[in-house]
Amino acid sequence: MPFNTFARVEKGDLPDLANYHRLTVWLGLDPGAFFTDPSRRREQDTTESIRTHLHSDPHLSEQAAEQIAALVANLYQALATPSGDVEVHLRAHTTFTPEAAHRLGTALGQMQDKILADPTLGADPGWSS
Repeated sequence: MPFNTFARVEKGDLPDLANYHRLTVWLGLDPGAFFTDPSRRREQDTTESIRTHLHSDPHLSEQAAEQIAALVANLYQALATPSGDVEVHLRAHTTFTPEAAHRLGTALGQMQDKILADPTLGADPGWSS
């Protein structure tokens, strides 16, 4: 595939169908993963996506890929944030130090505790914890 095709896709241009297929196969991805029609899209969770990539790695044996996938699945289950939590993505993430993130997390946790402890603040019917 020509370099110019990669450059155009990187800029945000859509490739033609043949190049789209080549790109997804080369990346080891399901071509349908990029379509937004939920009736035609197969949902795959994070650990299954990782398992798929590991098994397609030519440097790993099937046994090694499965061992790594099992470790990732165990770690993911232990460390993944429950779906009810709110995630914050900061645009300046490269300058957002771990200490600042820790302080912000602590401050937000304290705010949430005070809101939940005060019945007048948590009484809004639109509020969910």
